[in-house]
Amino acid sequence: MSLQETKITASKTNKPNKTSKTSKTEITLVSEASEEIRNHITKSWTQVKLIENICQTIYKKFLFGGKEHHYQAALEEELRDRGFHIQQELARTLHYVKDNNDTIQLPHDIRGREDLVLDKRCLILELKQTGKITDKEFNQICRYMHERKTNSPLWGSNTRGMLINFGDNDLELWYLFYNDDRITRVLICKSPRPKLNTLIDTYDASHVMG
Repeated sequence: MSLQETKITASKTNKPNKTSKTSKTEITLVSEASEEIRNHITKSWTQVKLIENICQTIYKKFLFGGKEHHYQAALEEELRDRGFHIQQELARTLHYVKDNNDTIQLPHDIRGREDLVLDKRCLILELKQTGKITDKEFNQICRYMHERKTNSPLWGSNTRGMLINFGDNDLELWYLFYNDDRITRVLICKSPRPKLNTLIDTYDASHVMG
């Protein structure tokens, strides 16, 4: 399937035409993105879709929802079964560039914690279980990616991330990568959870006396 035939949308703020709306944010269709972006997505598409399909299956199996660590444990097991090398809850020290251009490592109690890391593929998986993804969640994974790109020589500009929200109302998955030292984010899927009334039967006995 070509990128033009997919429903992927790429986040961009300076191109108002041919857009779709996600969470009240206008995003450009990936078919309108630059050739470099489309080539990167094409190259990564098989791997990204594999992870998305796994997440879709996990999301459906938790009929009545779950906690973030439930989804994380399930995803880790499914990825290992498919031959992925996974590191979990990886603590990462943070660095700061001072005004005199010296780079210092912040104290060990000031650190980030990456949920799942596919080190051999330079890919961070950041999982959430919340009602809605906001800039706070995007800032978190972008911070991890920036730290990796800047301070992990083997990652560098190959650093990538996936923000996955096993949400209250839908599964939402974004793919992030570097393009000309700038992070690009691409919406991969947003699939609704079945309504509770389709899974359980409900009756009203509040009027029964005695």
